[in-house]
Amino acid sequence: AAEIQLNEAIFLFFDNANPVSIETLIGAVIGVLRPLGKKYGIKAPIHDSDKIKSEYKKEWIKDYLHKAQNFFKHANNDKETVLSYETDLLPFTIFEACYLFRHLSSDKYLKYRQSKAAIMYEVWFWLKYPELLKDQAEASKFLQDVGLLGSFSVDNYQALRLLADSYRIRL
Repeated sequence: AAEIQLNEAIFLFFDNANPVSIETLIGAVIGVLRPLGKKYGIKAPIHDSDKIKSEYKKEWIKDYLHKAQNFFKHANNDKETVLSYETDLLPFTIFEACYLFRHLSSDKYLKYRQSKAAIMYEVWFWLKYPELLKDQAEASKFLQDVGLLGSFSVDNYQALRLLADSYRIRL
């Protein structure tokens, strides 16, 4: 189920669909994959980051990272609450889900097939946010080797959606 939800969230993201639906799907995926990751010692790049001071981490995760997910999940309990929803973090949470799925699916852990859509999303993510890479030269070499360097637009969501759709699991 996590792979189907992850792939669907990626498809919706590149289709510029409603971010609330994407956020809900990704929240469910991370809710399944993070406990598995912890079991196998795989750290989620955002939730388990050691870059946030421990005294602020719990508050940051609750008040920033999970705020929208909790609102969407429990909105019927407090009908007066209004959420000012920002989508800035959404590409990062999708990346985290892709990262967890890829590592858990490896031959070292669950030996499950890789999600091509998730791998494609990770490539897109590193092209979109190259300043976050530790080794930009290595990433550039990879992109050159696969023929994407200089010929690929990270803002061409229509092409990305078609590529993601080709990896979509049909029931």
